[in-house]
Amino acid sequence: MDKARIVRVCDLFMESFKEGQYLNAFELFRKNTILSAGAIDTLQATVEGQIKNYFPSYGNMRSYTFLVEKKIKDFLFRRIYILHFDYYFLKFEFTAYKTANGWKLTGVNYNGEITDLLTD
Repeated sequence: MDKARIVRVCDLFMESFKEGQYLNAFELFRKNTILSAGAIDTLQATVEGQIKNYFPSYGNMRSYTFLVEKKIKDFLFRRIYILHFDYYFLKFEFTAYKTANGWKLTGVNYNGEITDLLTD
């Protein structure tokens, strides 16, 4: 799988997530990652719980913004996005690694920590 396809997968994940299509987002991730089915199921269950318990206080999901891609040479990259809500935001980080069989996602992380992204 080429890098452009993985980049598209990240964009489509964010679009699906923004539209409230969480199952579609995780199915797309599942097809493009090295993580085990069990690990993805656990992540998905955690996200679904947080969607029910925390997301309502954030307001509606409005949009997402791609911020930056950081890389190490030609074998590893991380794409960082911000998901915008009415009253809050979440940072999403997708990490991909170039395997012998092409690029694969090795993880997705989301949180509200943006200190590393702030500039003067």
